[in-house]
Amino acid sequence: MDRTNTAGPIWGEHLAVDYVNTTAPFVDAHGNRFRSIRDAFWRGRLGMGDHSREITEAIMETIHAALVARAFHRRLGKSEATDIYGGNVPFGRFVFQWLYSMGFIADKGSGDPAHGDVSEEGMAVIRMLEATRPVNLALQPLGRTSVAALNDAIDGPEIGEDRRVRVEEVSAGWPSRFVRRTIADKPTIVLVCHPEERSMRVARTVWTVAFENEAIRNDLFDWLCDHVDRWDEWARAAYRGGGAALTRHLLTIISSDMAAGNMGSRAAVGSVSSNLLTHGE
Repeated sequence: MDRTNTAGPIWGEHLAVDYVNTTAPFVDAHGNRFRSIRDAFWRGRLGMGDHSREITEAIMETIHAALVARAFHRRLGKSEATDIYGGNVPFGRFVFQWLYSMGFIADKGSGDPAHGDVSEEGMAVIRMLEATRPVNLALQPLGRTSVAALNDAIDGPEIGEDRRVRVEEVSAGWPSRFVRRTIADKPTIVLVCHPEERSMRVARTVWTVAFENEAIRNDLFDWLCDHVDRWDEWARAAYRGGGAALTRHLLTIISSDMAAGNMGSRAAVGSVSSNLLTHGE
């Protein structure tokens, strides 16, 4: 499967639209009617009940995040379980197995879904969920430009500083992004976002961490680049809970990476703990 193809299908293209019936204009091949494409996916494809909007959107956000994480080649570990599933590894495994059973994960013929990748339908679902997110979420979209652009930034041929610059270029137009700056002569990483409840989208700094030198700063930025699909969610957490809350969350995730044997995160842990100058405005 070519994950870099953004011109692929979007789930819901099979639906017909009947504007005569304004309350449920989307019609599938069996004549079933739905209020929206997301409703058709929720009740028609997933077979879910007509739950409250809050429950429906919360679960579809989890599906969206889980599929994008898998599209980024990541396997379910402690860090993803902490970040996406609230630390509940069994729940994360259940979600993955359920996505596999629904056909959104393909096992590549090995018979082992743990080594599977996002299927063509799964990619179509990602595109649909991204394109149809509610307005209150769309200002902080998952995957922002496209999963392909993110994959290109993460898995492209660039390494080291070339890769950092590439990620900064790709993320330049996003409403949530980590950027490297120099503040008061100190190398710094700043998290900038556009508060989602404001109609006038003025960029706001919600988290800052300063470092003793650029090498230490780049250690953390490299780790952030590996998790670029989570930037919007982390920006939302910092805006709502304050910079200190995000710092604690990131330290937990990085520590989970270290516990899983990802020693590349060790420098990032040290840089955050020893150089932290966090504030939420």
